[in-house]
Amino acid sequence: MHHEVALRLVKIMDIGFVSSMYLLIAVILAGKLNTYFGEFDEKKERKKTFLRRTLELIGMTWLLVVIMYIIRNLVELIPSPFHGVAGFDHYRLKELKFAGIFIFILLFLQKHYREKLVSYASEF
Repeated sequence: MHHEVALRLVKIMDIGFVSSMYLLIAVILAGKLNTYFGEFDEKKERKKTFLRRTLELIGMTWLLVVIMYIIRNLVELIPSPFHGVAGFDHYRLKELKFAGIFIFILLFLQKHYREKLVSYASEF
């Protein structure tokens, strides 16, 4: 029983470790992407054709998904200080491969993307 409790505690610590990495990377990347895309301008957006707006949104979505894929794969390569403690296998941690917190934070902090998506969706 003691071993199982220790294993669960180590797992919880590793979830925190992985989540912290995803948080820091997402905040930094979001800041860089926000600088790159700049402020969203609704007036300029409305002057674009529907096709152009669609293609721009598809392009931004594609870029974000590729970034998410790359980061998830890179984070998997970072060794955990908790790997092997109490028999814990860091590489089997679901949160490591899912990257849900990273995806949420990155998308949440993408101001230009969010505003562009809301503007686009309002046409339907």
